[in-house]
This record gives sequence, C-alpha cells and structure tokens, in this order.
Amino acid sequence: DMMDEARKRGKGSSGAGASWIWHPDENGVARAPAGNRYFRRVIQTDPATRSSADITITADNSYTLWVNGQYVLKDNDWTQRESASIKEHLKAGPNVLAIAVTNTSVGAAGLITALTMKDKSGKVQVVVTDKSWVAGKSEVKGWRTDVRNPDRWFPARVMGKASMSPWRLKLMNN
Repeated sequence: DMMDEARKRGKGSSGAGASWIWHPDENGVARAPAGNRYFRRVIQTDPATRSSADITITADNSYTLWVNGQYVLKDNDWTQRESASIKEHLKAGPNVLAIAVTNTSVGAAGLITALTMKDKSGKVQVVVTDKSWVAGKSEVKGWRTDVRNPDRWFPARVMGKASMSPWRLKLMNN
C-alpha cells in the first residue's frame, strides 16, 4: 500500500540529499584556514508525533553536535559517519541543531549531516546540510539555543554531494 511505499522511499533517501557545507567566506574544498566554524539550523517538529529522529553526521576534521543546547555527539575522524537518536532532545515547536566544527590545519574543511525523522504514521522528513544552514566564525551568546539566527551569521556555502572530492564519502546512509 501507499504507506509501505512512502516508508521504503524514505528509508532509501536517508541523507542522499546531504551536501558538504562550510563558511561562505572560505573555500572548504581546498584551503580553509585552521580554526573553529559554527553551524546551525532551526527545525520545526513535535516529538509527540515522532516515532524516531536519527541524525548521521561527520565533519573534516572534528565536530561537536548539540540539540537545543544539549550535547549529543562529538568525533574527530571524518572518514567515519556517526549516528544517534536525538528524539529525546526535541521539543514541540522550533528546535536548534548546533554544530561546532574544527579544521585542524589549512586545507579541506566541511560538515555533512542528515536528520531523518519518522512520524507515527510512517511519514518521513529528512533535514540535510544545505544552504538553509547558517554559519558563523565565532560563538555568540545563545547560538546553541536561541531560535533567532545570530547577527553576522550567513547562509552556508554548499560545496557538493557526499561523494565529491576530496572526501569521496558514499551516501550518508551506507
């Protein structure tokens, strides 16, 4: 039936649309400076209707992820994708996904993530890294929790698909 079709489609597309992103002022594909960059995306959801909310993420070189100011994950190996359920961190209404990324030396730098949320009827919503994320060069008060975007934070630069050079990751869900 149609529900099964939707479920199958949702499963297959998990993260397929995710792009590597970086700060718009810098060339993350080749020569980003060493240092920290900060990324955020506000999503609307209601955990009461959700059966699951799972995020898959990696970053070059390392990252820390918070949801509504609560620590979720960190890692420093961009070749490995990590996944976690964030369902218990979500609240009804706007939610802030906040990620700090460290580029350890001059060179390639990027962030890629996909959040797959299923509701109790089986409907799937996928939120991926794209130009709807905003990027900042410094931590500002409330950046991990405030639903309003900080001043002087700008839409992220979209660099390309997971499989692009230099990272050559397979799809985010493989």
